[in-house]
Amino acid sequence: MIRRGLIVALACLVPAAAGAQNVAEVQVAPPTVTIRVGERSGLLATAFDRIGNVIPTVRIIWSSNNVQRREVDNSGTITGIANGVAIIEAAGGCAARQAAVQVTGGATAPPQRHRGRPRHLRRQRPRPDPFVGQPPGSGPAAALRLEPGVVYLLASENTRVSPRALREDGSPAAPVLVTWTSLRPDVASVDQSGNVVALSPGQGTIQATATGGLTATAPVVVQQAEFSVREGTSLMLSPGELDTVHVIVATQSNRTVNPLVLQWASSDQSVARISLAGVVTAVGPGKAILTVSGLLQSKSIEVSVHQVVTKLSVRPAPRGKRYRFRSPAPLSSRRRL
Repeated sequence: MIRRGLIVALACLVPAAAGAQNVAEVQVAPPTVTIRVGERSGLLATAFDRIGNVIPTVRIIWSSNNVQRREVDNSGTITGIANGVAIIEAAGGCAARQAAVQVTGGATAPPQRHRGRPRHLRRQRPRPDPFVGQPPGSGPAAALRLEPGVVYLLASENTRVSPRALREDGSPAAPVLVTWTSLRPDVASVDQSGNVVALSPGQGTIQATATGGLTATAPVVVQQAEFSVREGTSLMLSPGELDTVHVIVATQSNRTVNPLVLQWASSDQSVARISLAGVVTAVGPGKAILTVSGLLQSKSIEVSVHQVVTKLSVRPAPRGKRYRFRSPAPLSSRRRL
């Protein structure tokens, strides 16, 4: 991982190919993945220039910080090896983006390779679940539906669409095998797990085809629009208090952007911290600037954390009288009316 990072850093110091020089941002979809030991899944990396255009000719270099837990090949296909978390990085030109991969369902150490043993005695790796994301049901499917029915995205944003197999009465049918296709691959792409990535502004369509000829489609609307912080430009918190910052797109019915596709930062960790999910934790008195960036945009919000209140007083106090404030008694000790 360090060696790959050094190579990329050196490449940024010397003249590079025109495509690599123009890369301003790399997006990886999905940003988080959970797979089982032996299961395979695909990541998709997309490179963009400074004005948000897709650069299709950029070569993406994939790497993992823990090859003992998962592998990644040159196409972004990951394979779970042992329980744990690994960080996958996709680098293009001088930009890079990471995805977190959680591997479950196996031992904490890589499986031992048994050389020379008969094939029927070797441990077989479990195959990926082709019905992942589909609700349980029974009986043959009479219709197929996609959720959500309409997908709204910003350029370079991603989301996941799930298939729903239904019986004639509308109840869940038995899960079905689905093949995904993008009818406008220049607008949006879709992988075989239903992960949709917005590539350029426009309107496209994704289609799911199930065994037996059942099909379902969902329009994908990609707009070049600004996002905003729903909470406004400032927050007031007490030490130890928590709050959540939400990023929305006003022109798309105020829908909320997935916080995991954004990057969060605080100008002063001693005043306020912010998690990958946009959860703000007030640490100590002072002011800090929280910054949320991604999707070729950036917004800021000011957080003010006041000091802990230790004493209350009334001014001016009436002559001959003193007011003393204390915390209320517990409910159990109060007199019931």
